Amino acid sequence: FSVEYCGMNCTKQNNGSWTKCNGNCACYHEDGKTDGLCLSTEYTDFTQYPNLTSEDLIGPPLCHKR
Repeated sequence: FSVEYCGMNCTKQNNGSWTKCNGNCACYHEDGKTDGLCLSTEYTDFTQYPNLTSEDLIGPPLCHKR
């Protein structure tokens, strides 16, 4: 599971809605707060890579050794 900051924040409006985030980003905020972060999330199903070792997981996700 990876999370990336999208370079912008989101804000709760007076009508209770939240400002939109760009692209594949979504607004994540704490209960009771009026400011949040725009984040993109991605889940990696590691069962697709049955032979991964701990060395393969060091560094950027799914970088292959050459």
